[in-house]
Amino acid sequence: MSNSTVYESDQTSNRCPTCSNPIQRKSRKYCSRACYESSRPLKPKHPIRGLWSNMTQRCSNPKATEYYRYGGRGITVCEEWKTFEVFAAWVETQQREPGMQLDRKDNELGYSPDNCKFSTRKEQQRNRSGNRLISAYGETKTISEWVEDPRCSLTHTGLTNRLQLGISPEQAISCPPTDRYLRGNRLSLTNEQALAAHKMACAGKSSAAIARELGTSKHTILRLVRGKSYRHLGLAPIPLNKRNGRKA
Repeated sequence: MSNSTVYESDQTSNRCPTCSNPIQRKSRKYCSRACYESSRPLKPKHPIRGLWSNMTQRCSNPKATEYYRYGGRGITVCEEWKTFEVFAAWVETQQREPGMQLDRKDNELGYSPDNCKFSTRKEQQRNRSGNRLISAYGETKTISEWVEDPRCSLTHTGLTNRLQLGISPEQAISCPPTDRYLRGNRLSLTNEQALAAHKMACAGKSSAAIARELGTSKHTILRLVRGKSYRHLGLAPIPLNKRNGRKA
């Protein structure tokens, strides 16, 4: 019997139990590592395991991607939550809906039962330490929360742009989006100033004089007297013959 015949018979008798391919070495039971892994019974992974692992890693492992935001800032995990079973038992007692994430009530404190809750992604984004808080009307909110306030009719971008111009929060929130801006980091006119400017224009005062008195531009006053801006105040356009003291 030739060597090739012996080799072929060995290959036929020694096959991988997963894929039935011939095994080249008699000492092996599987033809590859992939077949070995696929044949092993998979243990069901606890749905909270990943959440707990991410929490502990970013607080204790300097090689973690977000360690600088957590462990690098002194954010730690309480001793009892370092045991997975204790953390999983706490999660079972919480009202957690699909899509909710673990959130800290106070971003300067660590992970503990007293400082953690489950929040929606929207709530969590508003609780970030980098959020800009705006105080107006005796309240302190994020820009997103002010945009949803009925006193504000601006978009998130519109309100942000006004605040970046140095405008006071109350004025930036209350003025409608039709109001224009000036290059001097000032809002054109408040509602009270617009009414006063309209009254002065009706009295025959020139647009340039009104602009100097109110600290705005002549263009802003001209838009006002022409009825192009501040329409929410119900100001009627002033005829050309009544402007600047002219007579018909």
